[in-house]
Parts: sequence; structure tokens; C-alpha cells
Amino acid sequence: MMDVAVHDRLLRRYPELTKVVRQPGTPLPSTLRLGLTVVLGTRARLSSPVCRADPEGCVVFIEAALAPFSWTLSFLEPGLRSLPHTADVLGG
Repeated sequence: MMDVAVHDRLLRRYPELTKVVRQPGTPLPSTLRLGLTVVLGTRARLSSPVCRADPEGCVVFIEAALAPFSWTLSFLEPGLRSLPHTADVLGG
């Protein structure tokens, strides 16, 4: 997910993510949420940041999916909400 995050902008905004990847047990920044859900189908997909807006609010997330799972990284900045229908795998 960090690789498709629009020309390293994700790492510039969250430099601590390098430590999260290199040092197991390092927590994600409080404004990020790692989610997991089940997906159907046989195609894999990677997405750079996507905005999904509905009457309940706006969600911005990155996704890496390969059936049967989809990993999502949601941005929890003010005004944004986490991606619904995903389990918070870090228990935050």
C-alpha cells in the first residue's frame, strides 16, 4: 500500500510509517487505521488513495486486495471517517 501511495506523499506526510514496516510492534499513527475485510472474485487490485463520499461522510483509503482478503489503510483526519465494513486489525 505504501508503494502505490502517490509518489511517496504518504511517507512524506507520515514518516513514522517507515518505522512501522521496519520495526514490528511499532504502532500506526493515530490518524491511520488498518482494516481487513473479505472480498469476492478472482482479481487482485491495488489502489492509490480513493475518496468515497456518501450521506454519512467521506472516507479516504488505500487498498490492497487479493481474494479472500482486502487490506485497507483509512485516513482518520478531521472530517473523515473510517471505512465501514472492515475490521480494525490493530484494535484501535
